[in-house]
Amino acid sequence: MNVQLGWPQEARCCFSTTAWRLSAGSGAIHALRHGHYAYYSTTTLVAMLSAVGFHARTTWKFDLYGGTVLLAAGREADEPDPGDEVVNALLTAEAWAGITEPHLLAGLQNAARGHARALREWLEVARTAGQAVLRYGAASRAVALLNIAAVDGDLLPAVADASPAKQESRMPGTAIPVISPVEFIARAGFGVGTTTSWRYVNDTAELQAARAPKLGKEVRDAKKAGYAYVVVDGTLIPIDRLAADRPFYSGKHKKHGMNLQVIASLDGDLLWVSGALPGSVHDKGAEWIWGVLATSRGPPVWSPSQTRATRSAAGRRFRTKGRTSGNPRKRPNAPAKLRAPGERANGQLKTWKILAKLRCCLWRAGQLAKAIHGLQAREA
Repeated sequence: MNVQLGWPQEARCCFSTTAWRLSAGSGAIHALRHGHYAYYSTTTLVAMLSAVGFHARTTWKFDLYGGTVLLAAGREADEPDPGDEVVNALLTAEAWAGITEPHLLAGLQNAARGHARALREWLEVARTAGQAVLRYGAASRAVALLNIAAVDGDLLPAVADASPAKQESRMPGTAIPVISPVEFIARAGFGVGTTTSWRYVNDTAELQAARAPKLGKEVRDAKKAGYAYVVVDGTLIPIDRLAADRPFYSGKHKKHGMNLQVIASLDGDLLWVSGALPGSVHDKGAEWIWGVLATSRGPPVWSPSQTRATRSAAGRRFRTKGRTSGNPRKRPNAPAKLRAPGERANGQLKTWKILAKLRCCLWRAGQLAKAIHGLQAREA
């Protein structure tokens, strides 16, 4: 090949070529791509560069497509180059592998034809048996293989690819159309796998949880709405754990579960739901962990987890000195009325059967609760 270069005297250049020594050892070449003019060995490329006044300076090896060599060349060859040892070592290895022997390259060609013949025979057997064969991935390396095997649309009806740029086109040199993955599934005649379905569920829950109302925004909106106060309350989501899992055991509820905190309006509407904490965490501790009581830009927050004394928005003080004997009707019922909106908000979450008892990852309780809240907020 006649190459004419008009670069200046101090020009540098880099070439990427195939590690023919590895290809010869394995009996196959892995980088045969549609649109590539030729594949040169390092020995051939060094000789071609030398013919136009270039000198190979050094090489780098990469584990790409079965072995790739990046060769740097320049015009200055008067002084010894420390990279010469690297280049000479590679040239010696190729000579030892017999890269310059024509019969070696003929062996690679025969191996490629054998693989192509086996592919065509397998497709013909599948067609005779009435089986539909589709391929996924319209890679450029597939073009050469399909053309060598003389595979057409009768043997391979379609090739699917996720790239929109390749869809609604054809594989070069053949009449095989490139379709979308959705059409691929429909034409193949099988449904979505279980693993894919669960991945869709997890991704949807994660996306919906990320869109759930945030604490700061909901508190500010509650203040703008004119609420005198809001109610924060906790609830326990049951889980399937053994007695040995003490961090998840709630002494109050006498069962294992995950602690969730909610903020409710005076009407009992769910405004915000927290993430999940182990069931052994007290509601008061959970409130401080999530920073509920530290919110200063919203209305006052009333929490039933406050003991000994609770204060309403009107300033009236209610004391509860434990359990009292006698007529229950004479006990102060104002705290129970105050916490009723929080109980209603918890009830809205627990109407979803998925929270009746978690049998998945425990820490997904908060994500699922947030996803449910996001759905309810969107419906409202």
